Amino acid sequence: KRLGIDPKEVTILQIGNEAERLAALKSGSIDGSVFNAPFGNVAKKFNFNILADAGALGIPYFNTGMCGSAKVLQKNEGRILNFLRAYVEAIKIFKTEPEYTLKALAQFSRVSDQEFVKEAYDYNRNKIPDIPYPSLSAMQAVIDPLVEADPKLGKIDAKNYISDRYLKKLEEEGVPVALINKVQEGRPDIVDRMRSGGVQLVFNTTEGAQAIADSFSLRRTALTHSIPYYTTVAGARAAVQAIGALRQGCLEVAPLQTYLSSPVSLSR
Repeated sequence: KRLGIDPKEVTILQIGNEAERLAALKSGSIDGSVFNAPFGNVAKKFNFNILADAGALGIPYFNTGMCGSAKVLQKNEGRILNFLRAYVEAIKIFKTEPEYTLKALAQFSRVSDQEFVKEAYDYNRNKIPDIPYPSLSAMQAVIDPLVEADPKLGKIDAKNYISDRYLKKLEEEGVPVALINKVQEGRPDIVDRMRSGGVQLVFNTTEGAQAIADSFSLRRTALTHSIPYYTTVAGARAAVQAIGALRQGCLEVAPLQTYLSSPVSLSR
């Protein structure tokens, strides 16, 4: 509409993912398409023009969203919270670990030109919020054309179709987070923080010889400064459970045999 195009004069076809839509555009099967970065710049490489940037125009829209019925959401709150924890952590990794993220973007977008991948990273890094609360205005933008096409729908409240209570609950858990440089990412780094007494517990899982070698200074600092250090997820989980038991005052030392005082059956 902002470009003076009547939506009623446009035929919308379902073709496939962005690579397939770009192929259709190149072959002349379609006249235009919607692309996320980096495919817009890839299209420009083939002399296509970008007509509009929804972000630059300030048009509210949903790029990616997680949807579910009210019944499913109510019955699976624990799973939803765990998923959102992982999702928010992925956003943090996306923004703070560019080297890893660029490799992932190239792999999943199947774009080999590193310049395009870097442009996509820079574009999205500034657009993706740290906490991805659903946008009321974006939902209203979804509803408005539906009501316009079918006035019988009447007035629809966008608030009935979004929920921010799960993300609010995560924020209310009250776990403070601070970004600290890795070793070789600039001073002060994690080792400096450990030496200054700013770290009381370390969970650091590694994979591969290089990662183990890179974490040598962390392990040495933890040892010389008496900082508990865990290198496996199982060890981290056990440590958290032990801390919880200590806070409840129910952690006691007991011989291993007391846990096996009753016969243990190995049969299924």
